[in-house]
Amino acid sequence: MNTERLKEVLTQARHETSKVIIGQSDVVEKALIAIFTGNHALIEGVPGVAKTLLVRTLAHVLGADFARIQFTPDLMPADITGTNVFNLQATNSPSSKGPCSPPFCSRMKSTARPRKPSPPCCKPCRSAP
Repeated sequence: MNTERLKEVLTQARHETSKVIIGQSDVVEKALIAIFTGNHALIEGVPGVAKTLLVRTLAHVLGADFARIQFTPDLMPADITGTNVFNLQATNSPSSKGPCSPPFCSRMKSTARPRKPSPPCCKPCRSAP
């Protein structure tokens, strides 16, 4: 991609994103820099500041797929990246893609607290004398 085309795409992406994401131009700019330099970005913030909406909007504006993953304590790597399932009859391994196959993937940390251990059962009762 030549520099003129890159400038054009970046300007259009900024413009289209600003229609949905208001007042976050610095975050949008940094996200676009990460995307066009081939890097990853970690967007942190309190709930309700449009982190997922930003990623979803950028994916839509740039014509890419989007997926969202809710991280939980029992999440396994294959749940994210997918797995290969060997088929003995066809002697091949078709891959089952996970939700992280798209170029834009929003990963959300679970805010649920781990379960507390249950209190010990009742203590042994003494028999009356």
